[in-house]
Amino acid sequence: MAEKPKPPKWVIVFPFIFVIGFMAFMFRKDFPSGVWEAVKLAGLIPLIIVGALLMAVVVIGVVTWIGRVTGKDVLKEAGEDPEIREFKERFHRGARNALDRLRDRVPSEEAADAAPDGPAAASPTPPTLAAASTPPEERFSRLAIASGEMTREQVRTCLEFQAAKREQGSIIPLWDCAVLQNVAGQPVAEQLRRDAGELAADSVGGFGIVRKLGEGGMGAVYLATAPDDTQVAVKLLAAERARRRPLLTRFMREAQSAINLEHENLVRGVAMGEESGRYFYAMEYVAGGSVRDLLTGPGRLDPAAAALACAHESGLVHRDIKPSNILLTKEGVAKLADLGLARHTAEDLTELTRSGAGMGTPVYIAPEQVTDAKHADARSDIYALGATWYHMVVGQPPFPGATAIEICHKHVNEPLTPARTLRPDLPEAVDEIIPRMMAKDPDERIQTATEVSLLIEQNCLA
Repeated sequence: MAEKPKPPKWVIVFPFIFVIGFMAFMFRKDFPSGVWEAVKLAGLIPLIIVGALLMAVVVIGVVTWIGRVTGKDVLKEAGEDPEIREFKERFHRGARNALDRLRDRVPSEEAADAAPDGPAAASPTPPTLAAASTPPEERFSRLAIASGEMTREQVRTCLEFQAAKREQGSIIPLWDCAVLQNVAGQPVAEQLRRDAGELAADSVGGFGIVRKLGEGGMGAVYLATAPDDTQVAVKLLAAERARRRPLLTRFMREAQSAINLEHENLVRGVAMGEESGRYFYAMEYVAGGSVRDLLTGPGRLDPAAAALACAHESGLVHRDIKPSNILLTKEGVAKLADLGLARHTAEDLTELTRSGAGMGTPVYIAPEQVTDAKHADARSDIYALGATWYHMVVGQPPFPGATAIEICHKHVNEPLTPARTLRPDLPEAVDEIIPRMMAKDPDERIQTATEVSLLIEQNCLA
């Protein structure tokens, strides 16, 4: 417990001087005449007058001291409302109790000096991987060791350096410590930091976070380990996005669609939920990349068309077909992902389209999605799949542009440049199917994804 403050010395001295002088003045008649004259000559009478003036100061000082000891402002409380005074007393009493509990937890310097030396004393434990202060730093440590960029001893050196700096009052992230200790190059440390991600948690919904896979407009995706030790991808909705109802609805729609639909060419949903304010869903992890990485490749889209047919047969319209949403396994199997804009054909999209979230990606968007997104249907997905195929075989989007508005205007108004004009070696069948998929009028397009899949299989894979 802290010592109560002591009153100033002058608060104690001046009352004694005043009392002695006052007693001398009151009993002056009892003094022999010679003694009183001596008192007057000694200047006691002026001292009495000065003492009277100082007495007022003393009274104020005593009241102030009482206030410091008791935690009360006596002068103010004289005219203060009793309920307000009682509230203040409870507040100050609670604050003092909290401070006392805090002091009890922190050992005093005297107690530290009195601690026994030798084996009984607690010796400092060398930092280990668990000594990293934040989940991102722990992931950084594990990734640095697993990738071979840093050894376990180098990580331990960085942790010791970080701990020493913390004692000096400096908070330095572990990746910066690695650079300052010259055990990792700055570009390497920065890449490991990005791979570790910013998520301030070791797990979400029972899925252990391993590293960050990427980030998009809706949030971040992390590689994680499921309770059965299988690898999954966990998609986390950004907090600011979760506060916008249309985007939260889109996120939950994507999760629910992925969980409920089953097809070998659809990314399988595993679970969805919320934890500590974070909305998430876990899905099958596809390790081979996406069609976006193969935009100059041979252009096999029949598996994606088959997956799209499965979604359409279940009454879902994807609404955002593009290369990055067609994932590839290590064996080369295409899997359609990101059903975030998918909706049932009978579902009302008024709120989603009003917010702009119902729009697809401009580079691959169908004309009717530009003019009125509510009227998009399965044939809009066929147009986007054709635009994706065009990009893959030609090496550039069907309608390049500097802005989204310019690109959307071209989708609606400009004719498609034949793929063989830009790539003469392209098979004729491909150059015939793509324009049919990308007709401006939905009624003039190939009407089903099943038909697209069959046409590719019969004419392009023979």
